[in-house]
Amino acid sequence: MVIWEYDVPAAARSLGWAVVANNVEALKILPDCGYAVACFLTLVGALSRWAVGKAVFWVAGMGGVDA
Repeated sequence: MVIWEYDVPAAARSLGWAVVANNVEALKILPDCGYAVACFLTLVGALSRWAVGKAVFWVAGMGGVDA
């Protein structure tokens, strides 16, 4: 996370998993799809976010930085 600095790395991971669970539940409720579709859409979103983040770091010349 860029916004907050954590004393414990586990706090950032826990927050990340809470966001993923929230995304799955929101996708299950709003478009009225099942858990399988909601999980798939959440996975696609997470992979897309990871790829765009890597691309931005690469374009900025910081390809070796792990975000």
